[in-house]
Amino acid sequence: MSTKRSERFSYVDKIDLFYSDFTNNFLSHPITKDLVIKTNENAIKQSLKNLIYTNRYERLFQPNIGCDIKKALFEPNESFLAEDIKYYITKTIEENEPRVKLIDVLVNADESKKQVTVTLYFYIININEPQSLEIVFKRIR
Repeated sequence: MSTKRSERFSYVDKIDLFYSDFTNNFLSHPITKDLVIKTNENAIKQSLKNLIYTNRYERLFQPNIGCDIKKALFEPNESFLAEDIKYYITKTIEENEPRVKLIDVLVNADESKKQVTVTLYFYIININEPQSLEIVFKRIR
């Protein structure tokens, strides 16, 4: 008598894999030669970074995807600079990333180091613990 396919799997064998994506540099695994993937939290964090680093009209045939944060970066450090950056990031994530529920966006502009640090606090759908992501924008020149 043959066993059913579903009987061969137990609950222990199941992996909670909700989200997956390739790495940005398309690295291959040294042994299997398969593309390395990021899963769950790491895949979402990579997606958020991609959205924030991308400008609008930069993606072909998808002009509305992206964040216009480069407009506000390294302008004179006025009181509204942090609010502009927070607005751009919040709008971009709410419009383009349905897997994330944003809690807060903190922006810290450090004039002496010539950098802006953005910290995102969010929940990922189907994962109950809050996540955080820190992105640092440094001025090169």
